[in-house]
Amino acid sequence: MQFNYLTLHVRKKNWRQFIKQENPVSAALLSKMDYNKKERIQVKLEFFKLLARLKFDMQKEKLLVGFFESYLKLNEEEEATFMKEARKLDNAEEVLEITVSYEEKGREKGLEEGKKQVAFELLRQGLDRELIIETTGLSLEEIKDLEKQL
Repeated sequence: MQFNYLTLHVRKKNWRQFIKQENPVSAALLSKMDYNKKERIQVKLEFFKLLARLKFDMQKEKLLVGFFESYLKLNEEEEATFMKEARKLDNAEEVLEITVSYEEKGREKGLEEGKKQVAFELLRQGLDRELIIETTGLSLEEIKDLEKQL
């Protein structure tokens, strides 16, 4: 058997060459390509502009954003600059809709995790299940799952 394949050395490629392609894989790979520290915000901005243009369903967007952000994470200051620049775009509403939906999901997930941590600590201290359910809003099944971890 013989296999023929081409290798793409992503880290050696300049991200500006790939942003013009209407290809979601190229978009996700932007986070792995050659860019300098000053271009980080612009790379993320171009990535979200491309996602807005391609109009994927939420599940595909989530996959692409997850991959992208696992390699290119902006700090708080950079994220604030990113949001400021995103608001200036012609398609700002579409771009911001993508970013806001992920922020909301992150907040919801964080809130849920926080409730579980509080409930776990209350269980550890011996408080009544019903009081914990009433206080945290968690279900009986969720409380029972937490009790198994004690």
